[in-house]
Amino acid sequence: MGLTQNFPRPIQELIKERISIRGYDNHEIPVEFIEKINSFMYRLSNLFEAQLRMEILQITSFEKDEYLKLGSYKVIRGTNTFLAAAHPKDKLNLLNAGYVMEHVVLYAQALGLGTCWLSITFNRDAFIKALQLKGNEIMPVIISMGFPQTGIDLIGGYYRTLVKSRTRKAWKELFFVDDFSHQLSRHSAGLFADSLEMVRLSPSGYNHQPWRIIRQGDLFHFYIFRKILPENKRKVGFNMAFLDCGICMAHFALTNEANGIAGDWFLQEPEIAGKTDEHTYVASWKPSV
Repeated sequence: MGLTQNFPRPIQELIKERISIRGYDNHEIPVEFIEKINSFMYRLSNLFEAQLRMEILQITSFEKDEYLKLGSYKVIRGTNTFLAAAHPKDKLNLLNAGYVMEHVVLYAQALGLGTCWLSITFNRDAFIKALQLKGNEIMPVIISMGFPQTGIDLIGGYYRTLVKSRTRKAWKELFFVDDFSHQLSRHSAGLFADSLEMVRLSPSGYNHQPWRIIRQGDLFHFYIFRKILPENKRKVGFNMAFLDCGICMAHFALTNEANGIAGDWFLQEPEIAGKTDEHTYVASWKPSV
């Protein structure tokens, strides 16, 4: 049985309607919902034998009726329930975290729960203690979960404006055919137009949408596009664009499955004309024989 059969509504509807929720209504998530999410997580498989631990945490030290300050901003209110993940530091583990956790985000959406990805901005101390982080592990992201508050979400409205999260890049900036010089049109995408549109709608850190996809026949090669900064401005640490790319890959795979297109992920970087040092190969997809 495919994963999309676990969703009560079409995956495309869930992707289109989901937004980041930062204001919640203070109600506890029912135990049966938590059990359903845990059961769904148990069915998920990792990409490329990657390593990942996920757990739903209730951080009781966070008062739900107060603003949860994450970094410099008061960005979460009304919940103390979070999905947390940990894994050894590795780019494929980070890619897999985005891929697997986005499945959970969309399943939570189907249950009527709101979610918000939180990476750079959150204070990790309470989560490290709750998840019992091991010495070789990192916790790159958490996801808040709860019932969205009714009315205007002033926190979310401000923060969404801050990061311009309602905008998306055009097709011509993201999708290409054979090389990075020829744009892939919706018409030329054929059966995969729906899947690529769901990729385009994927959330990403600061809405950078770092992925670029090249179609070669029925193969799809996923890349990260990242401008090369001067050495004195480069940040030390893991490349969160791999997490973002994992999210868009989840959209691609789930929409393909929903449309009856079976396929598999593999790692084999192709020779692509026009590739520069700003393009980092991530993974490829091929239809099943």
